[in-house]
Amino acid sequence: MIDSTPGAAGNTVFYSEALGGFYNVFMPFGSSTAYMQSASAPEGPWSCAYRALSYIYQRTLTACAC
Repeated sequence: MIDSTPGAAGNTVFYSEALGGFYNVFMPFGSSTAYMQSASAPEGPWSCAYRALSYIYQRTLTACAC
């Protein structure tokens, strides 16, 4: 089960050979923050969500190192 917020605006699941796993990137509805999760298989189990990108008050995009 993917641990995204109900009503999420959308999500993308992809495989990264360089990182060696599957990744889910999603943005909860009404949020300006994108989160990501990782798994070794597309059906999971998925890690807890980590903040990947977020807008700050000056409306500039900041990346967060996870």
